[in-house]
Amino acid sequence: MTKQLITIIGALATAIVLVLAILFGVTPLVASGFSALAQTAQEESVNQGYRSQVDNLKKEEQRMGEIEKSVAGLRAQIPSDPLLDEPFGIIAESAQRNNLSVESITRGDLAAFVPRTAPSVSGPATNATAGAPQTTPTEDPTTPVDAAEDAAAGADAQTDATNAASGATPPPAPPTPAAPDGISMNGSLTGELQIPVEVTATATDMADVIAFLDGLRGQGRVIAIDKVVVSGSAGELAVTVSAFVFVSTDGAS
Repeated sequence: MTKQLITIIGALATAIVLVLAILFGVTPLVASGFSALAQTAQEESVNQGYRSQVDNLKKEEQRMGEIEKSVAGLRAQIPSDPLLDEPFGIIAESAQRNNLSVESITRGDLAAFVPRTAPSVSGPATNATAGAPQTTPTEDPTTPVDAAEDAAAGADAQTDATNAASGATPPPAPPTPAAPDGISMNGSLTGELQIPVEVTATATDMADVIAFLDGLRGQGRVIAIDKVVVSGSAGELAVTVSAFVFVSTDGAS
């Protein structure tokens, strides 16, 4: 074997070793390095999000006194009695001030507070399918008041049956206290309560409707707007507002 052939074989062996080293040594290290860089960038993005949240929390902490004052002000606007003349007066005053003609203000039954979903607005400017038939949402007929009344009726029936079996004369039923503002009173309804209120009115301009809704806020009684439906055309708008007023017996004497 000549010296030149040995040199060529040695060069090829060296090249093969280098290629194998690159494939099985350097390449995995490079891939691992890129993966580490990507993971580092992702973690930095997550950390930036956390830092942003911490900064926002620090800002809110600095406003804690303002927030607590605002919450206390809202709580002061929730009485321990229904006092429906207050929200009805606020609604009527805002309607008169903003050129709305109120057709009716009706209220539902006192019930336990239920957190509201996001309010929805429907009207000529926002509802492209206003001409389509509308489906009336179904409501659960069983309210906390109904459940309490059913339970009380069942207890009375059981007591009457027991007295009849023993031959005893059932005691006279205590008089039912008059309910203020026509709301059914029930001793089990305490804590945070709500009363649904529906307003129907007519308006000539959408700007008046918006000003009317704005006028329901900050008038000494919390009125939470749940849904607004506006139908018709400019000059003849029919407005239906579904809202809630609240009652809180917590801390009431």
